[in-house]
Amino acid sequence: MLDFADLDMMARGAAITLLLLGSWLLYRDYRTEFMVRMTLLMNTGFCCHILSNIPQQTQPLGLGFFLLELGDAATPGLFWLFVRAWFNDEDQIGWRSWLLIAASVTLDAFTLVIPESEQLAYFLFDISSHLSWLAFALAGIWTAWRGRNNDLVETRLWLRTRFVVVVGGYVLLVVGTRLINLQPDSVYWAANLCIPLLAGSAAARVMLIRDTYVLGYHTAEVRPEQPIAIDDPLANRLLAFMEYQKPYRDETLTIAALAAQLGEQEYRLRRLINSQLGYRNFAAFLNGYRLAEVKAALRDPEQKDVPILTIALDSGFGSLGPFNRAFRNTEGCTPSAYRANAAC
Repeated sequence: MLDFADLDMMARGAAITLLLLGSWLLYRDYRTEFMVRMTLLMNTGFCCHILSNIPQQTQPLGLGFFLLELGDAATPGLFWLFVRAWFNDEDQIGWRSWLLIAASVTLDAFTLVIPESEQLAYFLFDISSHLSWLAFALAGIWTAWRGRNNDLVETRLWLRTRFVVVVGGYVLLVVGTRLINLQPDSVYWAANLCIPLLAGSAAARVMLIRDTYVLGYHTAEVRPEQPIAIDDPLANRLLAFMEYQKPYRDETLTIAALAAQLGEQEYRLRRLINSQLGYRNFAAFLNGYRLAEVKAALRDPEQKDVPILTIALDSGFGSLGPFNRAFRNTEGCTPSAYRANAAC
């Protein structure tokens, strides 16, 4: 008769198999996509988590176990990067983010090498490590929740509201029980038996969405500087409204508010901007118009003395930080350098 230990090992084996299957499908078809690379990293972290938490009497020893522990420690941070890549449409991760993950992994590494006699040092490193895991898990959940109103991809909305919250909840369960050192058998087994369910859901969902827009098959974005003819009355009305009424200057504009101004249903506008104009994110759609207005102002000799911050705020950016990031990502230089080059 199977006992809990047997079920646990079967669950772990099934989870790793499903994770490897999903990873192979993604790598085979979409390995050039940044979001897929981040998914492969996260899946690797989950595999390390599954293997490193095998009951102590059957755990491997030595360097292999040490590396598995480090991979396990990196998993919450990789979850955070995964969410940013999939739901924020980030196509690169800055060195500061990687440094935060490296710091968290380093804290965990110290708990593995500190002698048992140094109880205070072990406790401080252990609590710091688990707090960092909790912070990464919360940051990932918050990122997925915060961006839901800007998301234009219907399939991705399904993922955002279900899959990521479930995975994030599992991470919180594991980190929370470790943080308060509370792992009764019921919690321990419940957490472990959730692994194959999560892995199975992830693999099944990957198989269903592999050929959809979520993984990169989408039309080119229609930029304000390069308008094209679109055989759709609503699309032409939207583009004319954006050009002449300039609603993007309102930094609080939402897709629901824009739909109301046009007298259209929100789902139709969301689908139009996504499928015909090629935008995955409503904020990116608005920023295209804002940046076009900013660049025109920076090239205008009559506005050479107007502060760049004033131009950015007048164009609809809420603050200098998001404006500078959006400008550098689009133009590859700072607004000041762009203005200086335009004046030459």
